[in-house]
Amino acid sequence: MCMSENSRDNLERALNELSEKIRREPDRAQHHLDRASIWMRLKKDREAIRNLDEAIRLRPDDSETHHLRGWLWQGLGDVEAAVRDYTRAIALDPDRNHTFNNRANAHSDIGNYDAAIHDFAEALRLDPEDHIAMLNRGLMFLDMGDLEAALRDFDAIDRFVAGCEDMHVWRGLTLLKLGRIDAAAEDFDIADRLQSGRLQRPNLRASTLIGRAYVSRAKGEPARAAADIEAAKAIDPEAETNLIRRGLA
Repeated sequence: MCMSENSRDNLERALNELSEKIRREPDRAQHHLDRASIWMRLKKDREAIRNLDEAIRLRPDDSETHHLRGWLWQGLGDVEAAVRDYTRAIALDPDRNHTFNNRANAHSDIGNYDAAIHDFAEALRLDPEDHIAMLNRGLMFLDMGDLEAALRDFDAIDRFVAGCEDMHVWRGLTLLKLGRIDAAAEDFDIADRLQSGRLQRPNLRASTLIGRAYVSRAKGEPARAAADIEAAKAIDPEAETNLIRRGLA
């Protein structure tokens, strides 16, 4: 969603006010945290990190600030820096289930699957019904080629959360790969209903259409399959390529 000029002006005015506060009280960590928050709303994450650096220098034992900086580093693609910050956040507060989840994703991004499995297990030990950790671990198992392990995580989500759109799409693709066509079709139909009448996430919608196209192809319905593939390409031209990389297409 685009930011209005009025909103941007208000944020830039707030930045100037915080700059003045920092000039008067340079050793107040909260001023730097507040300024980082505004930079993030302006989509300027490197500037936000500079303010978080100062906040951490002033208040080095704040777990949340380390977590936040790690999240920004991860978004910028510096996974090693992200892992360092998440590790520090966990050392300061070992009950941070969402930090274990984020660090697991970071490890998974660089193929460090043993460390990722450990961190997902810790996240789920702290919150056994954390469906986000289950979903992320399931996606990691897909990347590892362990379809049955992925399916166990997706099935577990179904027991805890009704109407999880992501789960139905990814479970459908997993079932399709396992040759369970009818079960896959059911998941894609549920995902389609969940996506109807709401703001759609383009990559997930495209994956749903591709999965449904493969079901149609398996059932001998080439015209419907072709229509769904074309619709998916119109939404996200890279969607099928991304599924191929994941071994799901």
